[in-house]
Amino acid sequence: MATGTMPLPSLTTPRRETNSATLAEQGWDLLKAAGSLKITVVMFLAATFLLFVGTLAQDEKNLPEVKAEYFNSWLAKVPFSDFFPVTIFGESSLTGWFPFPGGATIGLVLLVNLIAAKVTRFHIAAKGSRLLWGTAVSLIGGLLALLVIFTGHQANGLQGKPPIAYETVWQLLQVGAVVGTAGLAVVAWKAKRKLVRLGLAVTAAGCGVAAAGMLFGGEAWRMNDPGLRIMWQLIQSSVASLVLLAGLVMVFGVRGGNVLIHIAVGMLMFGQFAFGDRQIEERMNVVAADEGAETEAVTAIAGRLLAARAGGEPIMLEDLPVELEVLEYFPNSLVTRVGPVAKNRATAGFGTSWIATERPPEGGASSRSNIASAYVRVKERDTGNDLGTYLVSQFLNDRSQLFMAGEGDICDTLDVAGEPWRLQLRFRREYKPYSVTLDDVRRVDYSASDT
Repeated sequence: MATGTMPLPSLTTPRRETNSATLAEQGWDLLKAAGSLKITVVMFLAATFLLFVGTLAQDEKNLPEVKAEYFNSWLAKVPFSDFFPVTIFGESSLTGWFPFPGGATIGLVLLVNLIAAKVTRFHIAAKGSRLLWGTAVSLIGGLLALLVIFTGHQANGLQGKPPIAYETVWQLLQVGAVVGTAGLAVVAWKAKRKLVRLGLAVTAAGCGVAAAGMLFGGEAWRMNDPGLRIMWQLIQSSVASLVLLAGLVMVFGVRGGNVLIHIAVGMLMFGQFAFGDRQIEERMNVVAADEGAETEAVTAIAGRLLAARAGGEPIMLEDLPVELEVLEYFPNSLVTRVGPVAKNRATAGFGTSWIATERPPEGGASSRSNIASAYVRVKERDTGNDLGTYLVSQFLNDRSQLFMAGEGDICDTLDVAGEPWRLQLRFRREYKPYSVTLDDVRRVDYSASDT
């Protein structure tokens, strides 16, 4: 029996190739899983629930608080009391909360899901010159969209007049309504599925009614200038979107419209995630009395600090010759006048004639403002001398802002080491590096509204 040796193939190189292929496949499978439609549906349901509880929370919280705690946070702490609004059920004794993904978490997961879905399921359908021209048209559409966005934030953007006459804008809307009706009717006629055909037919009928009213309804159907200014913005956006859609259809085929929708959703999520916490709601009093003071040195203490130190350690700042002990702090309060024998925490100042009681916070759903109040014990920092307990309240101390009161604010003035210090609880000020002069006032309502 003959014997011999047979050379065995090397196992090292194939093992590395197999490992590399396996890692690539695992990465691709992970990317496909991240782009799953199930994740999309779950996140949309989570976003809907978060929007629901955030809306309920506005019964007691204002919009900036809801945005910070629910929509701009990674983890939202949802109190059980949110489901029992005070305006409907009254004061609730429910306590406790449960964790839920915040808006930042939901948005980030949706953005990753969106990108993963596009990478794994949407493939380029064009080749050669069609791909080249489609890419060029898509870039032009994208640049037009960016141009609309950037010009909208300039001085003559959203609030400026369009470069063409308002009558021309109205005529463009009339033409667009007629063309839209005809296009919907043709697509409905050619549609193969009955349900799709019915939906398009109903939409075409509605568009036709609007077109007829715009053409033959006279002045009763014509938009006024503020409405046409907004429509001009929408016309510009629509033109840019149509150019972008044409390019995407050339590149991705019938899925081009789907790609455009997902790009728009991605831009919305990115914009809210990047700039949502930079939006600050403010108000400006156009008319104010000039008291003649050129400068005023103010040492401001944030309301968050007042709330955090209520019943705790005194507040001591280098700029202040006194220490402030916050005995009670009410984010919202009712301030009423009382007699000299009434039980009152205030021992000095105007607070001896007034009393503040806590009220439930007014939320974003209410047109009323929260009126904060606090009882503060003041002591000299150097000597420890008790200067008394004072009531500070926006109701008294910031009447010029809260009520536009002509008589001015009611504030206590303390004499500390021969220097007067005014004690005042007022709304936060944001001083701008410019002045505003009121030249004229006129009111123009948007169409079919009192806004």
